[in-house]
Amino acid sequence: MAASWANIALLDTWQGLFDLTRLAARGGRPSAEAYWTAVLVVFFAAAVGAFAVGIRQKVPRYVRIPLGDISLILALISISTVLWRLNGGVLPTVDAGLQLLSARERLGASIATLFAAALVWRHWRSCMRAGKNLLLLLSPFLIVTIGRASVAASKADFATLDGITPSVGIATARAGPRVVIIVFDELDYIYAFGARPERVHLPFFDQLRSESVFATNVSPPAGETGLSLPSYMFGRPITSVSWRPPHSVAVRYLGEPVPKNIDDELSIFSDAAQLGASSELVGSFLPYCRWSFAALLERCTWRPMTWGGVFDGPEGIGNSLIRQILALVVVGNRSAHIARIEQLTAASVRAVSDSTRRLIFLHLPIPHFPPVWDARHDRYSLLRISPRAYFDNLVLADNILSRIRIAIDRGATAEPTFLIVTSDHPWRYGPIDGRVGGKIPFFVRTPSAKRIEVSSHVDAVRLRALTSQLLDGKLTTAQAVASWLASPRPD
Repeated sequence: MAASWANIALLDTWQGLFDLTRLAARGGRPSAEAYWTAVLVVFFAAAVGAFAVGIRQKVPRYVRIPLGDISLILALISISTVLWRLNGGVLPTVDAGLQLLSARERLGASIATLFAAALVWRHWRSCMRAGKNLLLLLSPFLIVTIGRASVAASKADFATLDGITPSVGIATARAGPRVVIIVFDELDYIYAFGARPERVHLPFFDQLRSESVFATNVSPPAGETGLSLPSYMFGRPITSVSWRPPHSVAVRYLGEPVPKNIDDELSIFSDAAQLGASSELVGSFLPYCRWSFAALLERCTWRPMTWGGVFDGPEGIGNSLIRQILALVVVGNRSAHIARIEQLTAASVRAVSDSTRRLIFLHLPIPHFPPVWDARHDRYSLLRISPRAYFDNLVLADNILSRIRIAIDRGATAEPTFLIVTSDHPWRYGPIDGRVGGKIPFFVRTPSAKRIEVSSHVDAVRLRALTSQLLDGKLTTAQAVASWLASPRPD
């Protein structure tokens, strides 16, 4: 039962084992250690269970530990964890949903919860017996996990893609304007600027707003990262992405019935290459460095978004084993997300500090949940749960923006530098404190640092066209950028 419990809780490993093709296409190739430690965790749980049973048989009857009940409590916790993670891994989804209920509906839900808890307490032994039977019924999947993990670990290619340097690049680099693009994941205009609580201070975002062309009525390319980021890069709204073995990706553009292979599509980096601008990309979630445009980059760095960091790349047996175990609990996901943020921030600072790069595209996994920042004490935290912690993540995003701005200034050249800051989608989990999100911000800081507010509707998918205009020197002033954004004409 202990081994079956561990097997159930390793949900990320299951997803990878049962769908290796999709994992390889979308999330990259995980390390061999991640697979082998899945097997080790299961055997470790079985050994602990056997050891516990042996101790129970040897201790005196009057001090006998109710190991059966304890193990089943752990089983119920693990099953709850799995259900939580299937729901997206964020408790605020539930919390935000409760905020939408009326007072009477909340009272009814509370009474139903108390009644269910009393029923379980009254029939505790029956629930325990049902839990035992469930674990035993699911135990044959141990064979599947161990078998699939062994095959995958022996046949898969586990090369890391972090920091790849493609061999093609651009033919001839030319001097010209520099463009730095920062896409903060799930940065919401309403919560960050429109209806920000007084206790939340974002000095660097406020400074950027005071010296930029700032659009206040912006629609994102799509409602999720997997569609918005490709839309930004290819310059057209994308409605679906299909992952084809082994690493090919097909996208379906809005209004077109037939999907197209992205290997055949021109991108924001193709435009830069034609203008003689060297490029670098740092991103999360999507395997950018596997896509065809990576050959046009001087450097590409990405990190996958996996629960607990289980498939985040080779770390050695010891660290991978720790990852697998921590993935069973919420803290493991927080810890992995913190490491991911710091790695990508360091890569971003390195990228913008290189004055030879004329186009730098950064996609950072913040302020996206899980909540990992404690703004009150100015430090990372592993125990934040409430949707209000989104505002703390906003403070972390502000801190990261300051680090990147300092690095941009240090890497400045005689050529002008344009800074574009936006988001892929707004907050998606319902109102926080009665406030409703739903928009994204869009900044363009020009060398003159002039503030202009654009209130007309702006479609953020025009980011590719705007970047091309800036790199080509066709837009040079804040007024020209503002007029271009406000113009309804197609690009």
